[in-house]
Amino acid sequence: PQRDDGAVHAGGEQAHRGGVAQHVWRDLLLGQGRFDAGGGVTLGSAGADDNIIVNAGSGLSATTLVAGNAINLDAGGGISLGRGEAGGAIVIDAGSNILANTLVAGNTIDMVAETGGIMLTDATTTTGEIEIEAEGSVVAGTLRSGNSTSIESASGDVTVDSVTANLVAGSTAEDIEGFSAIAGGTLNIGSATAENIGLGALGAISADSLIAENLIVLFAGGATSLGTVGTGGQFYIGNPSTLSVPAVSTTRSGRRRRRAQPAITERVALPVHRNSTAVTGR
Repeated sequence: PQRDDGAVHAGGEQAHRGGVAQHVWRDLLLGQGRFDAGGGVTLGSAGADDNIIVNAGSGLSATTLVAGNAINLDAGGGISLGRGEAGGAIVIDAGSNILANTLVAGNTIDMVAETGGIMLTDATTTTGEIEIEAEGSVVAGTLRSGNSTSIESASGDVTVDSVTANLVAGSTAEDIEGFSAIAGGTLNIGSATAENIGLGALGAISADSLIAENLIVLFAGGATSLGTVGTGGQFYIGNPSTLSVPAVSTTRSGRRRRRAQPAITERVALPVHRNSTAVTGR
């Protein structure tokens, strides 16, 4: 059913703090679901043969979303999602914090927290990229992508337990950026395996295991602490001042402007500066 304001309402409308309407839906099964609300949105579980699109003026919370094609969540406030499964892409765009437990996508996973941080437990793409961008800190558990994985925190720390990128059969080096992460604070990686790995932080960088087929590039403003490092190509530890190198003009504007820039492994001017260390071989 539709109300006069044009928004789809499959449940009730509840009072929210500050007198803002809180729209609540539970257990929906649709051909295609689109939900637009000026206030907050709360979803129990929702399934759609095609797309699930939710636009919320303030916060958005959902337990389980399953879409045959894409999931697109956009909120002026924070977004909380228990589980999201999509045959195509999952796009989550929040005005503040994002909290997600499990995301599974056939294509890309794209997350943007405009003013807050991101906490993500588990994410998997079959053939596409995982792209995470936040103003604040990023904390992630296990990330598995069929193509590249990129993480960027403008002002906070980045902590990731495990990353496996671009190990899909049929992928080519020309199509792959590998794994890149940039932190405004410290950068902490448990293990990362990818075609190329590029890490940059204004603070310290620590990693238990980095394995790359071609290239590993590190730029740390603080100390660098590494466990196992293996590469079939080259390994660079560069001057942290080169973090200012990636000032690339793009045609995008707004909160996705940085996303249009190349990965850190492509933005580094090689060979690196004299006070860097280069190691070749495994």
